[in-house]
Amino acid sequence: MRLNGTVNIERDDNANYVVTYAPIGVNHFGRPPRRFKGWQHLVAFLQGPLHVGAPEVRSALNALFRNGAFCLDGIWLTEAEIAEQGLGPVFCLEAPGGLAYAHA
Repeated sequence: MRLNGTVNIERDDNANYVVTYAPIGVNHFGRPPRRFKGWQHLVAFLQGPLHVGAPEVRSALNALFRNGAFCLDGIWLTEAEIAEQGLGPVFCLEAPGGLAYAHA
């Protein structure tokens, strides 16, 4: 099953990037972060495993350089992709509708 979610990206003063992914309806707080040193590694991750297109990556980088944070919406990943990339449990109990989800 493919899940629609959001990717939050934050940049620090040393050009380190922290990425979290959460399916829609799940809070990003407490989700395991992926850390990247330098924008090149971030771009490779976004365009590779997360399937983000080049125009969206450019927009994200511009916003990160300007604001230090950015959110990408509409990121569709399979349960296997979420688990393989270390982006946390596929689901959790805080999803809307009281659905009970399990770790992948």
